[in-house]
Amino acid sequence: MISQGIDGSINGYYKNKLIVSRPVGGIRSVENYIKDADAAVLQGLRTNWTIKSLIKLNLDNVKLWRYKDLKRPPREDDKDCLLLSLLMLIKLKVIDIDGDREGLLIMPLRKTRSLCR
Repeated sequence: MISQGIDGSINGYYKNKLIVSRPVGGIRSVENYIKDADAAVLQGLRTNWTIKSLIKLNLDNVKLWRYKDLKRPPREDDKDCLLLSLLMLIKLKVIDIDGDREGLLIMPLRKTRSLCR
């Protein structure tokens, strides 16, 4: 299900499957999500995690939510964690942000008006 915010939504795909959708608007903008992922990568590297271990941790998290049959629906903080894992994998260049099977789709609420006619 796609979560719609005031300014649209940010959707994460992995292996041709929509795994997370988060609303954009208010205090949560796309830049804030990306900034949180950058800070999490830096925090992990400062606490002596290797890049390989960060990649493995985040890939395991994404695969867990993609393949697992859940007993309960994921809560909002679970979805935030999953989006953070996906953005960290994009930051570590494991997933291409504009890939055809994996990546992000940022959907604004309205179309932007073109300047040329």
